Amino acid sequence: MHVIAPHNRIKGGTQISGVHHLPSLPFIVKKDTYVSFYSPARVRKLAAMGFDVVHTHSELAVGVLGRLVARTGGAALLHTYHTAW
Repeated sequence: MHVIAPHNRIKGGTQISGVHHLPSLPFIVKKDTYVSFYSPARVRKLAAMGFDVVHTHSELAVGVLGRLVARTGGAALLHTYHTAW
């Protein structure tokens, strides 16, 4: 299992195997929330990891990344909708 998440810039955070942080910036209207950005090369790199299932929780950038990775890599996509993000 791998987790792809925004980098939240918390000092003293530990590195956890299988957790990949994307470059991110604070969300303009909610400073404690970070929005990620990525390139087409990142999509291809993640798709090449050969996932069977991609599970997303966000409609924002990381959720779109998950959809692109699933489509590009031929994986099933499962999305969990949360009413408050």
